[in-house]
Amino acid sequence: MRLSARRRLSVALALLLGGAAPRAHAGAGTTAAEFLKVDNGGRPAGMGGAYAAAARDVTGGLYWNPGGLGLMRGHELAASYNAFAGGVSQGYLAYGGRFERLGGLALGLSYLDAGTQTMTEPSPDGGYRTVGSFTPSAWAVSAGWGRAFLEERAGIGVVVKELDETLWTGAGPQGDRDDGASAFALDAGVLGRFLDRHLSLGLAYQNLGTRLGGYELPSQLRGGAAWESGPFTGVLDILAPAADSLECRLGAEYVLAKTVALRLGFDSALGRGDSRSSRVLSSGFTTGVGLRLSAFSFDYALVPYGDLGQAHRAGLSWRWGAPRDARGRLVPEPAPAPRPVCPDESARPATPEDEETERRFREIDRLVAAGRPLDTLRALEYSKLGLSADDPRQVRYLERWGAVLYQTGNVSAAEFSFRDALRTAARLGVRGSAQAEAYVGLARCRLAVGDAAGARDMLRKALESCPSDRTWATVAEELRKLEGRKD
Repeated sequence: MRLSARRRLSVALALLLGGAAPRAHAGAGTTAAEFLKVDNGGRPAGMGGAYAAAARDVTGGLYWNPGGLGLMRGHELAASYNAFAGGVSQGYLAYGGRFERLGGLALGLSYLDAGTQTMTEPSPDGGYRTVGSFTPSAWAVSAGWGRAFLEERAGIGVVVKELDETLWTGAGPQGDRDDGASAFALDAGVLGRFLDRHLSLGLAYQNLGTRLGGYELPSQLRGGAAWESGPFTGVLDILAPAADSLECRLGAEYVLAKTVALRLGFDSALGRGDSRSSRVLSSGFTTGVGLRLSAFSFDYALVPYGDLGQAHRAGLSWRWGAPRDARGRLVPEPAPAPRPVCPDESARPATPEDEETERRFREIDRLVAAGRPLDTLRALEYSKLGLSADDPRQVRYLERWGAVLYQTGNVSAAEFSFRDALRTAARLGVRGSAQAEAYVGLARCRLAVGDAAGARDMLRKALESCPSDRTWATVAEELRKLEGRKD
C-alpha cells in the first residue's frame, strides 16, 4: 500500500523530530502537525518537559498551560532556538504581559525548518535511487488570554492558534509542487496554587481544532503538579494523547544563590523502545542549566535521542514591569513563610456569659464587614461589659475598635487603638487571629500616611501571628501589590 505524500512526509517529519519518533510508530501518519509536540523553552526541556503546573510565564502560558497567562507578573519577551539532529531547527518568539483590566495577554510565533531532505525510491537493481527532494517546514501563530481569580491563587486561560504545514516544497518525479495545508486550534487550561502557594496543580487540553491536510491534530490532555519550596522546584506531568498511550514526565530544579539554576528531568516517551527494533531511543533523561541576571534569563537544555543524536535547546527572556527592589532587582513572587503553630480558637466558651460575649463579637464582626460604624460603636460599648482587664478578648475588642475608627476616617485614632491591641496581646501573651488583624489594621494606617515600608513590615508580622485562612490570603495579596511600590 502506498502512502499519500502528506501521510508519508508526516511520518518522516515525526522521525526527524526525534522526540516524536516513538509516538509515530503506534499510529504513524494518523495525526498531522507533529511540530506541535516539540517542547518550547530551555527551562521546561531541562526538567523533562513537565511544566503544566509551573507555567506562570509567557512560554508556559502559550505552549504548556494557558491558565498560567492569568498569573504572569509584569511583561516578558522570550525567544528560543532548538537544534535537532539531521539539520532540523525550531524556534519561537513570544510576548506576554499582565494588564490590570484585561488580564494576561500573549502573542507568539513559532516555526520549524526540517531542511532539505532527499527523496528516494527502490531501483530495479535492488537498491535505492534519488528521485527528488523536499523541504518540510511549519509555523504557528498563537494568541492567548488569561485571568486570575481566587485572590491570585488560580488562573484560567485560552490560546488560539493558526497552523501552517508545508511538507513538500521542491522537485519530485511529478515536477515542482508545494504541498501545504492550514488549520486552526484551541488550547484551554486552568492552574491553581495551594498550601500557601507551595503546591501548584495544572490541567490543560491542547490542540483541539480543525483537520490539517485531512488528518487530525495531535490533541492531548495534560495534567501536572509542581512543588516549590525556596530554591527547589519539583514537577510532574501526565499526558494523555488522543492517538497514543499515556506519557509521564518529571523533573527538578535547584537555584544556587538566586542566580544559577541546575535542572534534571525524565521523559518516558524519550526512553520508550522502538517497536521496529530492539533499540531504545535514549535513556529518557534530560539536563539543563539557567542563568538569571536582573531582568534577563538564559536557559539551556540538552535532550539526548540515542542513535538519532542530541537536541540543544536555548532560550532567552527579558522581563520588565514586575516589582523590583531598591537595587533594581526583580522581586521574587511572594511565598508566605511556613504557617506558625496557632492556638485552637475553635473551642466553645465554658460559661453562658462567655457564650453571650462571643455572640456580641460575632455581631460586631458582621457590622464591621457591612460598613456600619455607628452601629458598631454602640455594639462595642455594650460588649466591653463583662470583660476583665486580663481577658484575652480585650485584644479583639481593641482591634475591632480600631477597625471602626479607620472606617470613619480617623486614621491616627485607629492606629492608636491597633497599637493598644498589640500591647495588650504582648502583655497577656496572646497569639491568634485578633493579633494578626491588629497588624493588618496598623499596616493600612501606615499606608494611609504614605509609609509603604512600614506597611510591609506590619503585614509580614501579621503572617507570623496566626491569621485566619481568609486573612492569610488577603495579607499575601496586599504584600504582592506592595512589593513594587516605592517607599
